[in-house]
Amino acid sequence: LEAVQRRTVMMALERMLDAGVSSQALKAQAIIRQMFAYAVDEERLSNNPAASLRPVAAQNARGRIYSDGELRSIWAGVSAPSALCMPAHIAARRRDGDRVAIGPAMQMALKLTFLLLQRRCEVLGMTIDELDLVQGVWTIPAERMKNKRAHAVPLSALAIEMIEAAIELNEGLATRQVFPGRADARKPMHGASMNHALGHVLAACEVENGTIHDIRRTGSTIMTSERLRI
Repeated sequence: LEAVQRRTVMMALERMLDAGVSSQALKAQAIIRQMFAYAVDEERLSNNPAASLRPVAAQNARGRIYSDGELRSIWAGVSAPSALCMPAHIAARRRDGDRVAIGPAMQMALKLTFLLLQRRCEVLGMTIDELDLVQGVWTIPAERMKNKRAHAVPLSALAIEMIEAAIELNEGLATRQVFPGRADARKPMHGASMNHALGHVLAACEVENGTIHDIRRTGSTIMTSERLRI
């Protein structure tokens, strides 16, 4: 630990910047600072070499909000009215004319991000034990929440319908996951799979610069605006 100096930390972060990973360099800087702060608290070091380093990159918070038209296009692109009863509905077409196929489980997971406005990992990690479909409540345990606090999510009739349909797809599988992974049904789908699926839909719908988290931000913005009077 004593061998790590300010310049050591800066050189490591600069190598990340040279590789073109500015956002990861910022996260690494924060983790390094926290790690050495802990070392100081434990009296393993007398000072924190990363304590007063300037941010190595600009912190550009995303502010992407989908328009109403974009929301309609994405929702339609994810699935059609008959999506729940089709094994693999063809959702949209890319610019080159090739069709985009999204499996029914991923269709429902994507639509639940619209309906529930929860994070990607929270939706994909949903388990049967967390659900009370009679009362219409999904309780996400503290260990799965970013802020480490349990969170109760009210479920609309449409959300319950999709969750029940997703569970039915898993008939015969030894899993408590609502959206089990292909390789191991005891574990949830990987978050990158949702990014990949939405990316194809966004390209097909010609919606630029969009991400999964933008759905959550858009919902929050609409709810806190004067439109919905919440």
